[in-house]
Amino acid sequence: MIYSERKTQSGITQAILTENGALHVRRTRGNRIVGGFRFRTGREIDLLERAISLAKTIALEKSGRTERVGRIGLPSCGIRIEVAASAGHIVMRLAFPNGDTRGRATICGEDLAALALAVSEFKKATAAPAAL
Repeated sequence: MIYSERKTQSGITQAILTENGALHVRRTRGNRIVGGFRFRTGREIDLLERAISLAKTIALEKSGRTERVGRIGLPSCGIRIEVAASAGHIVMRLAFPNGDTRGRATICGEDLAALALAVSEFKKATAAPAAL
């Protein structure tokens, strides 16, 4: 299900969607995927939830701070997804073992609200059934 889709100034389309048991922030140019982030496990979804909450809190404080929320390691290749929050924004990027970073995605405004809805619905859909 697509929750949000918008075109950036550089001509890349950024979409927030759920697909194949994961929440995606996907970046495409035309019909070709040029980057993105996938969140699947409870720990990864909780990280997004904390980032959304922190972005809203910082916006209410009207402070200019940016705070790292956490990172998710991809053990197969040593790459990490780093997530940070600032006033009404979430920023994600890939960090490589040699220190290089790439693939920065900024989520704000209506996209942040769509991400919050996607996280909420994803958690409900993947939650274990309640014990009787």
